[in-house]
Amino acid sequence: MNIKTTSLANLGLVIILAGAPLVANAVEKTINKSFEVKAGGDLYVNSDSGKISVQAWDKKQVQVKVTKKARKGSYVESFKVNLEQNGNDISIEGFGEWNTRVKVSYQIKVPKNFNLNLETGGGAIEIGDMSGMIKAETSGGAIKVGNIAKGSVDVDTSGGRIEIGNVKGNVKAETSGGAIVIGHVSGKTSLDTSGGSIKVASAGDKLEAETSGGSIKIGPSKSDVKVGTSGGSIKIAMSQGNVEAETSGGQIRVEGAKGNVSIDSSGGNLFVGQSGGHVKADTSGGNITIKKAKGYIEADTSGGSIDVEMIQTDNRKDHHVDLDSSGGTITLYLPKSIKATISAKIKLSHSARRDYRIYSDFPLTIEGENSSRVSGKGKINGGGDKVKINTSNGDIYIKMLKD
Repeated sequence: MNIKTTSLANLGLVIILAGAPLVANAVEKTINKSFEVKAGGDLYVNSDSGKISVQAWDKKQVQVKVTKKARKGSYVESFKVNLEQNGNDISIEGFGEWNTRVKVSYQIKVPKNFNLNLETGGGAIEIGDMSGMIKAETSGGAIKVGNIAKGSVDVDTSGGRIEIGNVKGNVKAETSGGAIVIGHVSGKTSLDTSGGSIKVASAGDKLEAETSGGSIKIGPSKSDVKVGTSGGSIKIAMSQGNVEAETSGGQIRVEGAKGNVSIDSSGGNLFVGQSGGHVKADTSGGNITIKKAKGYIEADTSGGSIDVEMIQTDNRKDHHVDLDSSGGTITLYLPKSIKATISAKIKLSHSARRDYRIYSDFPLTIEGENSSRVSGKGKINGGGDKVKINTSNGDIYIKMLKD
């Protein structure tokens, strides 16, 4: 037993010693250079590879530190770095053979108000709090941007997570694989990921977001919101504009919109808290709840209940209602003064557990009770826009709201 233990210990020592020379023989070279500039200049970085980090400071100076590491000195020297100044603009270019395995990093400090145009063939990009026009692109790596007090952000990665703080300007972010997390944006927001969740704290101007797989969560917005996911839930806070949301699988919840709402799910519950215009809701399987709608309502589910509230009292505006469920109870709330022509129908299958009925606070003519076809028709306040309600194996309730 002792012999085996000693052998294992010796083997471990051999492994450690064998690995040690690789670290000891690593070659590192550092380039340091500073440039006197004024605020408002431009920094250009274009490198075949390498991590880029840019931070702001109070000095009127651009400070550059480039670190190159490789297992051979010839490899280190083969990766070239050129630094140039043209007025307030600084250009950095890094290039070398791809198979030399040189590890490169750029650590740069710039004035707080400075424009950035960064591009690397592979590596993470990190930008601190500052002001300016920010553009960053990497062929593979995460991108992180701090708070931008004034300017815009345009970032793109072929694979990695994107994080951006608060931005007083426009934001455009795209990744081929990874989550996108954004703070408060005062301008337009455009987000796209081929795989990952999307989260935005709040939006000022129009917001568009799309992911091929992941959930979407949007905070309060001052304009239109248009989002879509191929698989995941969607949650949208109060919007001052119109809302469009679509998912191939998951629930959608819209707290409210001053404009119109259009939501669609291939399978999930739908909820709208309020709307200043019409509401369209469609799901292949789930319940639909719509509250305080001030425009027409169209809702369709292949399997689930529908609960809808219409509060529009101006009969001059389009207030038609079209509700359809392949299996579930439908409840509709209408103002007392609404002018409408109602047509409600229930179909009962052989598998129906009981008789289903139409219940209405408004006068209707009910036919077919205790049969497989139940219908209700009537005109409210002399008739008006059509109200169509259809369901299978479910009750229908039409309730009166006080104006």
